[in-house]
Amino acid sequence: MKRNFFGLLTLILALGYTSCVSKMDSLDLVSKVMLNKTTAYMAANTTLQLTTTVFPVTAINKNVTWKSSNATVATVSETGLVSAKASGTATITVTSESGYKTAACTITVVTEDIFNILSEDLFEKLIEFGIEINIGNNPPNIEGIYLVKPTVLEKSNFDDVYPPGQVFADMLMTFSNQDNAKLTISVECDTGGTIWNNINSFITGNGNKFSVFLEMESGKSKLVEIYSGEITPTGIKNLYNAFIWTSDSPNKGNGRLLYDGDGFSEKVASTRTTSNVSDILLNIHSKGIK
Repeated sequence: MKRNFFGLLTLILALGYTSCVSKMDSLDLVSKVMLNKTTAYMAANTTLQLTTTVFPVTAINKNVTWKSSNATVATVSETGLVSAKASGTATITVTSESGYKTAACTITVVTEDIFNILSEDLFEKLIEFGIEINIGNNPPNIEGIYLVKPTVLEKSNFDDVYPPGQVFADMLMTFSNQDNAKLTISVECDTGGTIWNNINSFITGNGNKFSVFLEMESGKSKLVEIYSGEITPTGIKNLYNAFIWTSDSPNKGNGRLLYDGDGFSEKVASTRTTSNVSDILLNIHSKGIK
């Protein structure tokens, strides 16, 4: 009888201990890991500190490990310090030792020229509009004159009356003097409106995709524009244009995202002359080009 009693008591204690350990193990395991950023744009030879938040807060083992998917583009230290190396994209992944939960941040390393004309916070605002940035040091040749018609508003953070879908003036875009060794390009845009002077412009991209960056001014006003698209023999597919106000004024940080409404910007000439631009603009405003 005593033997059975002590056997039963031992079994009860063992089950209670196992249940307790199981609950403790459950509390100890990490259920989720979050990063302070899920995407980031960096210039080469700069660093960015990523930080983690581990759940639950009661987890005993909060240690994590870091890994880069492309160390030629960006590396990461044991503490989450990302070092940008060269143009491209890398995914930084953090994994918890307990529970093996993961989180990731996509790092895009862009030319430092971007941050010479635009602060990081304004660049992030520009990216938030949704424009694609085509990175790389071997952009396609896009020299020529292109008709953007209709020019349609997709997104804006101006406090104005223009809704998404608003159609603006047609644009005649001229790209010339492209130099891929220096990644420079000349840009002129005719809309029949305010004349903006081009201070600085450069091009990035690979394959058939490109992005052109412009720093513009008119009087005391300054803005930065990006044109992104895919070149074809007869025009540009899916041309998008985003701009953001950079000068100190009530408009600083405001901008818009526009696109060619029919998805294709026709190449109307190979080179720019005063006469052919005048003729094209005349056709746009008087006869219309479809």
